[in-house]
Amino acid sequence: MPKRNAVVQPVLLAVSLAIGAGAVWIVVVTWCQIIGSQFIPRPDVYDSVDYQVDGTPLIRTREGRHYYAETYRTLDGESVPSEEARRGLPAPRLYGPPSGGMRVARLEWHARMLGYTDLREPPTLWYFVHTGRQRGRGYFVGYDSETKSCVGYIGQDGFRPDLPPAEDCFPVDARRLGYQNTYGAVSHFDYLAGRQPQWYSRALRPGPGEIAKSTVHLISGDRLVEVDLEERTVREVVTSPGLVSVKTGCRALGEVPSEEEERFPRLAESVLLRMVDRVVVLDALSGERREYQLPGPLRSRFFDFLELADGTAMAAAFDPVAHGHYGVSLHWFDSSGVVVRREDLRLRTTERHQSPATKAWLLALSLPAPIATVVEATVFEPRRLVRSGGASSYSDALAKTWSYSWLSLTMTCLVAIGLSWVCRRRQREHGEGWTGVWVAFVFLFGVPGFAGYLFHRTWAARPACPACGEEAPRDRESCFACGADFPEPARKGIEVFA
Repeated sequence: MPKRNAVVQPVLLAVSLAIGAGAVWIVVVTWCQIIGSQFIPRPDVYDSVDYQVDGTPLIRTREGRHYYAETYRTLDGESVPSEEARRGLPAPRLYGPPSGGMRVARLEWHARMLGYTDLREPPTLWYFVHTGRQRGRGYFVGYDSETKSCVGYIGQDGFRPDLPPAEDCFPVDARRLGYQNTYGAVSHFDYLAGRQPQWYSRALRPGPGEIAKSTVHLISGDRLVEVDLEERTVREVVTSPGLVSVKTGCRALGEVPSEEEERFPRLAESVLLRMVDRVVVLDALSGERREYQLPGPLRSRFFDFLELADGTAMAAAFDPVAHGHYGVSLHWFDSSGVVVRREDLRLRTTERHQSPATKAWLLALSLPAPIATVVEATVFEPRRLVRSGGASSYSDALAKTWSYSWLSLTMTCLVAIGLSWVCRRRQREHGEGWTGVWVAFVFLFGVPGFAGYLFHRTWAARPACPACGEEAPRDRESCFACGADFPEPARKGIEVFA
C-alpha cells in the first residue's frame, strides 16, 4: 500500500464507524432519558396570574390531568369564588427591544406573513407580507373571500391596485416579526386558517370604545401607523425614535361590578405603545394620551401591562422556569416611574425547563467527544444567545457559555485523554505506526472515536515470542520487538500446496 494511503483509508473507515457509534450512543442516551422521565413525578398543576376588572391580581391554580379544576386566591392566600374571579381583564404583553447583537438572516414564510380580515360583507382577507430580511419591508395584500381574486395592496401611501414599489412599502425590522410577531411590531395577529370569513367578520363587529380587528397598528421605523383594512387607509399616529412594541388593551375599572350588573362589562380599549423608557397609552374613545415612565428594572424586560383607574399602572415581569417553578414580579408604579408597591411570586408549573449547565452536561453525555462539545460551546451556543437576545455580543455570549459549560467540557476532555492513552498503549503493544495520528483521532472524537478505532480493523492474537518472550502480534513474519522470524506452524497433514 502506498505510504500516503497507509493511514488515510483506515482513518476514513474509523471516522465512518465513529459516526455510527455516536448515532447509536445518542439513541441509547435519549431512550434512557425518556424512560427515566416517566418515573419522575410531575404534578398536574399550573399557577398563573389573572386580573379582575378593577386591576386586582389573583393567582389562578389549575389542577388535574386536563386542568379541569380551577381555584382562585388573592396574593395573601384568601380564596376567591370562581364566579367573581372569572370576570377578568386581560393584561397585554409588551415586549422589550431586541438585542443589538441579535441577527436575522431570513425569516421563514410562516413568520413573514400575518393574516387579518376586514368587516365588509363578504370580507376581504388581508395579509401583511414581509421580505424576511432584518432591514426589510412589507406591504398588505387583500383577496376576496369568495372569488379568491386579489383586490389590491396597501402601502405607505394607502390603497393601490398594483404591487407597491420598495419605497412605498413599510420598513419593518424582521427581528420584530420572528416567531409570529414575538417582539410586537403589530398590534394584533389573527391568522385565518380554518375559519369561515363571514362568521369571523360578523363576530368581531366592534362596539362603543372598542378598536376594530380590521384596524392594525404597525411600527414602521420611527413611526406608528394605523392601517384601517376596511376603509383601506393609512394614518400616522406617532413619530418618535425608540418605538419598541405595540398592543391593544383595556383600562381597569374603578371597582368590580356587583352581581346585579353586567357580568362581563364592556371596557374601552386603548393602544399601548411601548418605547425604550416609557409606555404611551392612546385612548381610542376620548383620544387622550397618557404616559407612564418605566422603572429601571423593567426597561430591558418584557412584561404584562395594565393601566389602573387611579392613574397608576401595574406590570408583571416573568423569570425563567426552573425546577417546576417560575417567578413573577408585580410592580405598581405612578406616571413618573416611581414604584409604590412590589410583590414577588413563586408559582408552580408543569413545565421543567433545564438550566444551561444541565443542557451542557446532557450534551456531553449524549455525545462525549471534545470536538463536538468545543464547537457547541464556542460556536453554536453563543450564536443562539446572541440571536435570542441573551447576550449583546459574541464575546459576552462566549463568556456566559463558558461559565456553565467549562466543567462538562473539562470532564469530556479528561475522558478523551484517558482513551487516547489507551490508544497509544495499544499501538505500542501491536507495534503499529502512525501512533500520533490515531491518538489525536481518539482525543478529538472521544468515546465514538475510540469505538471507531477499535473496530476499524481486526486485531491479531499476541502470543509470546519464542526468541525474546515479548507478546507480539502474529500478523507479520517477524517479532516487532527483537526482529526474530517466527517459526512456521507445525504441519497437521491437511495442508494443500499449489
